[in-house]
Amino acid sequence: MTREFNLRASPEFDLPPDRTALIIVDMQRAGLYPNAGLSALHARQAEKSYQEYQQYARSTLIPNNVRLLERFRALGMRVIFLTCGSFYSDAADMYAPRRRMDLETQKRTGVKTTFTVGEHEHGVIDELTPRSDEPVFNKLGSDGFIGTALDQVLRWMRIDTMVVTGVGTPYCVESTVRHGADLGYAVAVASDACGTSDMTLHEHSLRVMHQRYAMVRTTAEILAMLPQPAAARRG
Repeated sequence: MTREFNLRASPEFDLPPDRTALIIVDMQRAGLYPNAGLSALHARQAEKSYQEYQQYARSTLIPNNVRLLERFRALGMRVIFLTCGSFYSDAADMYAPRRRMDLETQKRTGVKTTFTVGEHEHGVIDELTPRSDEPVFNKLGSDGFIGTALDQVLRWMRIDTMVVTGVGTPYCVESTVRHGADLGYAVAVASDACGTSDMTLHEHSLRVMHQRYAMVRTTAEILAMLPQPAAARRG
């Protein structure tokens, strides 16, 4: 579903292992597992677009995140996870449009779509379980830099380059990418390691980011820019 971007609008740059971090955005159970949150709602409504998205998530989105995570870990590179969720059961701390949308959806359908920090559905999917030395920054809105220590931690680790993956592409991914670019980071986006339930919006968002904010490449292209792990080279 995700096409390669041959128009090289954004500048190309290297991914130095000592200065590059993998930022995994909102790869949470509530959004990706079919029995929880928005996934449960879409599944119940039997939306064709969502069925296609679930197939894409299982066949492409999740496996590509796993591939990138494994390579970064094998190279000893930095990994940071972002999540989105409330600290309160009534989502009082979430940004107003999201809070209203989720509460109205729950009232109308009976399906809970917002989960608090610590709830099982709020957590990162099992395939990408964070390690103890991989920070998980929870955000209360779309932008991974607002209200979190992301920028501070990246700068203290002397990271100036990011590879961004996750969901949803035109929402939390793009918001984080735009802010990162404005802060001066070199931002790469793994196009087929991102997604959203409307893949037309996904493609449009990738084009917007590619034109102005990020170097958009496929997972295979990004992996080709990274060194092979030492064990693989010896083999």
